[in-house]
Amino acid sequence: ISHYHDDHFAPQDVLDYLHNNEAVLLFAPAQAVQALQNIAAEDDDVFQRITPVYLEAGDTPQQFERANLLIEVVRIPHSGWPERRLDVENLAWRVTLDDGPTVLHLGDADTRDVHYAHAPDYWRKRKPDLAFPPYWYFLSSSGRQVLEQRLQPTHAIGIHVPASVPTDAGERDEGLREVDLFTKPGETREIGHRHNDQ
Repeated sequence: ISHYHDDHFAPQDVLDYLHNNEAVLLFAPAQAVQALQNIAAEDDDVFQRITPVYLEAGDTPQQFERANLLIEVVRIPHSGWPERRLDVENLAWRVTLDDGPTVLHLGDADTRDVHYAHAPDYWRKRKPDLAFPPYWYFLSSSGRQVLEQRLQPTHAIGIHVPASVPTDAGERDEGLREVDLFTKPGETREIGHRHNDQ
């Protein structure tokens, strides 16, 4: 879970999902875990499978290893920084499957490079095969710069796309015509990946 906002995280739905899928592990910002604790039974054993992440902007990225997964996380301020949403724990997750594909999800991250510049080795160490930046990264020069020069994914798909953005690329605003976007619920893409030596 990238952050606790209703358009990304519904506590009751997540709790129900975890109860119905006992093999699932959840990693989430501490704010989201607190929201789950607020509605769960005090002795709910589901929290044995939940890892809360405590990070401030500028902190060293954290890393977890679980069942053939390398899970890396860093806090990137929510869009609107530095004026708004400063209290939102927006986490960017980079997940690598068993030395295979690496996927990066940015949540609602702000586009400024200053948020990425404090950990250049972290971003250089593992380039994502697929990145999920918010669609506004494609609409700003700072967002495009972060994608192209800092994150360098093999492919990027814009997320958090408003329903007002046409599914037909030719009908979109110019900045979104040549990019891949998730515009319909349930869309999928196949993930290609580089080998370890690249």
